[in-house]
Order: sequence, then structure tokens, then C-alpha cells
Amino acid sequence: RGAKQRRKHRRWLSQDNLETVRHSTVGHDGAVTRAAEHVPVVTNFVRAVHRMRGNDEAANRAKESNPVGTNGVITKVAESIPGISDAIRQLHKFSGEAEAAERAR
Repeated sequence: RGAKQRRKHRRWLSQDNLETVRHSTVGHDGAVTRAAEHVPVVTNFVRAVHRMRGNDEAANRAKESNPVGTNGVITKVAESIPGISDAIRQLHKFSGEAEAAERAR
């Protein structure tokens, strides 16, 4: 490589650039983090990390995007299956989610 290419490469690998890339991919609003918030079970871990770091907005976003949470896609599909919907309705009642329990009826 020429000297010009080495300087350009060194500039790209600077600490500031690495921090920017890290925060844009795995920070509390990063693409990888947002994708992980949609994976069952993983979203609970991500939400806990958001809470520990004081990111309440990100923690709420993780809660809302949980596919097996109260308003999750998988939960809503299971609520339409006879028999399973009764069990889910009871879980909603136990969690104090009256609106979701009524929806599962």
C-alpha cells in the first residue's frame, strides 16, 4: 500500500470512528440491538441491560417489541387458538393486563 492509503486506513480505524460504529450497531439504539429486541427471550436480556443503564425509553421499546409479550405477535396468534387462548387469558389476568385478557376471550 501507498502512504496515502495507509493514512486513510489509519484515519478510518481511529478511536472516534470505532466508537461511532460501535454505538450505531450495538448501542442502545443500534441496529443489532433493535433486532435483538424482536427475538423471544433475548429481548428480556436486552431490556434488563437497558434498565441497568438507565435507558428507560429503550427498555420500553424492548418491552413493546417482545413477540411473546402481552401485545406480541406470537401472543396474539396464540390467543386465536381455542384452548390455548384460555390459558393466555389467565396469564394476562394474573399480570394485571385486563385489556389483553379481554382480547384473548
